Amino acid sequence: MMPVVSVAVRATLLLGVGLIALRALRGTTAATRRSVLVFTLLAVIALPLATSALPAVHLGRPTRPAATGPSVHAVSVPDAIADAVGTSPQTAVAAPSAPSPTSPSTPLPLPLVLAIVWALGAAGVLARTVVGHVRARRMARAGTLVTLRTVGRRVVQIRTSTAIDTPAVTGVFAPAVLLPRESAEWSSERMQLVLAHELAHVARRDCLVAVLSQLVCAVHWFNPLAWIAARRLRIESEIAADDHVLATGAIPSTYAEHLLHLATLDHQHVPVGALAMAEPTQIEQRIRALLAPGARALGRTSKLVLIAAGAALTAFVACASTDPAPTTPPDTSSRTTVIAAPPLDEATQATDHSALAFDESIRSIATIDPAVQAIITEEHEKLVATWGPCASIVIVLDPQTGHVVGLSARGGTEKTAELAAVRAMTPGSTMKPLVIAAALDEGAITTTETFDASQSGPDANVIHDSAPHGMLTAQQILTVSSNIGLAKVFRKMGGAHLVAWNKRFHLASAPATVSDDNLGATVAFGARITSNPLEMTAAFATLANGGIYHAPSFTAATERGERVVRTETASTVLAMLESVTKDGGTGTAAHVDGVRVAGKTGTANLGNDETKLNYYSSFVGTAPIEHPRYVVFVGAETPRDGGTGGQVAAPAFGRIMARLLAR
Repeated sequence: MMPVVSVAVRATLLLGVGLIALRALRGTTAATRRSVLVFTLLAVIALPLATSALPAVHLGRPTRPAATGPSVHAVSVPDAIADAVGTSPQTAVAAPSAPSPTSPSTPLPLPLVLAIVWALGAAGVLARTVVGHVRARRMARAGTLVTLRTVGRRVVQIRTSTAIDTPAVTGVFAPAVLLPRESAEWSSERMQLVLAHELAHVARRDCLVAVLSQLVCAVHWFNPLAWIAARRLRIESEIAADDHVLATGAIPSTYAEHLLHLATLDHQHVPVGALAMAEPTQIEQRIRALLAPGARALGRTSKLVLIAAGAALTAFVACASTDPAPTTPPDTSSRTTVIAAPPLDEATQATDHSALAFDESIRSIATIDPAVQAIITEEHEKLVATWGPCASIVIVLDPQTGHVVGLSARGGTEKTAELAAVRAMTPGSTMKPLVIAAALDEGAITTTETFDASQSGPDANVIHDSAPHGMLTAQQILTVSSNIGLAKVFRKMGGAHLVAWNKRFHLASAPATVSDDNLGATVAFGARITSNPLEMTAAFATLANGGIYHAPSFTAATERGERVVRTETASTVLAMLESVTKDGGTGTAAHVDGVRVAGKTGTANLGNDETKLNYYSSFVGTAPIEHPRYVVFVGAETPRDGGTGGQVAAPAFGRIMARLLAR
């Protein structure tokens, strides 16, 4: 499910349980039932925060560990999702003359359409709420001050107003009781009962509670249970205030007569920012409650049990996940064999290998998981058929061990999977998360700091973005893949620090020296640096593994990890990278329904043919963010029509990750 749908389902469960509990407690006091509804609405509001903060409780079947033997069996795996649609292009181009690709016209993806519809509905409900509160405050200020009352430490204004015909209370922070103009003719008994009722609302902060219910209705405007809960809360609040009046010694039948009189008046509209005392639609139910036998109050123990049960249910609903539980990482006491990038002689470069022989080399790799291999091979063929790159590769890495559990490569001249994994490439913007992580970890920047990414200043003649931007935070720099913004981050670090961090991330082919000028900045955003798919996958896996690096390995042994960045830094950058796969990001096609995905697009200008756009288009990412199970790299060299990382690699990543997580 999409995250929005997931929140809606969780909220529906809580609202449903709350309304069922309300019915089960119908013999208790209205104050108790009101408290249950308030707790339910608070739980619904807190759901997104609780879901992200609390550890997931996996309800799905655990996945089996990756195979460690060389044997491979044919596995038929159905498609998990439909092909993803295109996304907006981004360019990691240093040269000013490089043209920007034009994204093909594509229909809006369904998640975006649903998000727009939801936002319009929520905005409409919020606008109605805001207008109602503004009108209520204006009515209060325009009224005539009669007297002041004290409720606890709060001073309540009692005012008369010509704009209403029934008593009402308004004001979250500065409460005011509004009385109709005819109140001057009321008996002292009626005035006393009305004020007791309205001041009971003030004491219980019912205006604030009403705002809470309106907020829930705005966020979940499409959910009828939200509106039912809000209406029930309004009724229970009124009955609870009635009970307070009776507790002062009022005779139920006499109080009921006064309520009936107030309810039969010609009511002018009371805005949503005020609580009317005698709404005709509620009066019958309130009269029955007044004349019914006394309700029972819950004891202290019962209240504690009810609160504990509600808190436990809320935590479970927030944490429950249908994703399979992550596998336990293998023993890390032994060492690993690190695959270096061997030089290719001219004979090797000139020899085309057959796909069959290449696939045989993959079967000899001990860490390959046959099920993973079957998925990426099938999806890789789709990418090749669609975009026709001269060379392409898909790598799947276990971030907790560094094991290569899947690898598929096509094109090129490399004879084996190991050689294809270290084929030279330009990383482009997939470098940006590493630079952001480095800058955050050494304190050169903060998460709230903003950078001027407008197309002006000293960077204008060398560094360009695919679209103009203004002030951006580090997260926004990653979201829109701003080269100018990243250059500003680079200047906070300096070239010498970048060289040191490239070594820490084990980028073996990175320059030994980097200047502090614009050319140095182009290294930072991946335009003037050479790497290979395997080491870029391993560097990203460092972020997915809480800042601990494992050398990528094709053998079953695993060495102890190396701390590269702090755990909080890795978590922060992963959270930032989630925005890349959401609306407005360059990698929206990498989104996986119901899963939090972190990743980054790369589109590096190869600059070897001025007659057409030649890019190395890539995407590297991980999921789920809470417990990363896989890191997947997809790279395509010179895809047709100038396809970018967001258009070529991100959709393939999305399909692959969805199928891997569905195992």
